[in-house]
Amino acid sequence: MTLEDKDEVISLAQDVESKCAALLDDHVHGFSLGRLAVVLSAACKQQEALAHLNDARIMLKAAPYLADTYQVIARVHFREGRLPEALDAIQEACKLVGSRPDPDISLESGLIHFSANRDIEAWNYTEIALMRASHVGNRLCIARALELMGYGYLRRGDYENAYGAYEAAGEKYCGTVRADVEMWCKDNMARIERKQRNPDEEIGFSRSSLDVDYSFFYPPVVLQLQS
Repeated sequence: MTLEDKDEVISLAQDVESKCAALLDDHVHGFSLGRLAVVLSAACKQQEALAHLNDARIMLKAAPYLADTYQVIARVHFREGRLPEALDAIQEACKLVGSRPDPDISLESGLIHFSANRDIEAWNYTEIALMRASHVGNRLCIARALELMGYGYLRRGDYENAYGAYEAAGEKYCGTVRADVEMWCKDNMARIERKQRNPDEEIGFSRSSLDVDYSFFYPPVVLQLQS
């Protein structure tokens, strides 16, 4: 997935899927279809990805693998702008993992819920993602959860905590395959500093690096009560 040539990535994933199909094991084949769908979705081939995901969903019976499939289904719908369908799929994924939440599924759920303006649920899932990722030592997921928290704080107009979250996220991104996102975090930190110096200035901020909405986000105006 770190290769720049997405056609090569797709070719590799298709080769794996064909080898898995030859094993005549629905669980193995279904999981490989889900992985192929991830690659296709990253290459902006959403309809192709969804077709493979529907096949994977039929084949898979074991809950952990099925949850992963619903997560990718949610991602495809999210990237296509179908928020209700994305919410339905990610909620199904969360239900399938039950009392042992997966950090990546929780993170995806947090992102989708923020996009649907369901901030209470979004915060809950983002905090779970950070907690579980920290428990298993998933550095990239920790970084992404901290970054999403920064965006969550911005949505509250809480610039101080947003700055701290972005700073922590940038440090965690270093040494991962997405080290480039550190600059994304630093850019938002610079914008926060500018906003704190000039509270009346209208300043936009980048959303989560995982989001498909690249428009700037403008936090709400926090009214200060006069004594």
